[in-house]
Amino acid sequence: MDNGTITTDGGRFFDSGGESANYGNYESFTKYFWPTVAINDLRMTFTRFNIQGGNNDRLRVYDATTNQQLLDLSGDLTSSLHTNPRVATGKGLKVVFTSNHTTNSQGWDANIESIETVYSGTTHPINWNITGTSKEFHLDYSVNNGATWNRL
Repeated sequence: MDNGTITTDGGRFFDSGGESANYGNYESFTKYFWPTVAINDLRMTFTRFNIQGGNNDRLRVYDATTNQQLLDLSGDLTSSLHTNPRVATGKGLKVVFTSNHTTNSQGWDANIESIETVYSGTTHPINWNITGTSKEFHLDYSVNNGATWNRL
C-alpha cells in the first residue's frame, strides 16, 4: 500500500509488503479507490488479513464520498473470513492504514470489484439459451450487492 488514488474496475489490493512479504513499521498511508464507471459502486472483500492487534496497527475503510467508516480492522482475522467476511462497499473507498514501531505481520489481500448500481424501478431482462442443458435451474438473488445470496 502507498498513498494515492486508483481508478479501477477491479483487482487485488495488498499491504506494502505485497503478496508475500510483511508490511513495514511506522507506516501511515491513505489510498482512494474510485470506480471507472462513475455510477458504479466498488466492493472490497478481504481474503487474508493479519496485522498487529489491539491499538497498535489498524486498517480502516471509509466510503470516500461520505467519510462514513465501513470497516475498522486489526489483528489476525484470516481464519474467520470464510464465515464472517469483511466487506466494504461504496461509491468510492478510502483506505487508511497505520502501523507502529514494533511488530509487523503478513498484512492483507483484498479483492476489489466494480458493481453496476441498479436503482429501484430499473429492470434488466435476462435471456437464456437452455439448449443442451439439464433444464434444471437454481436461481439465487442478493439484496446486499452480493455479500450474501439466497436461493429461490
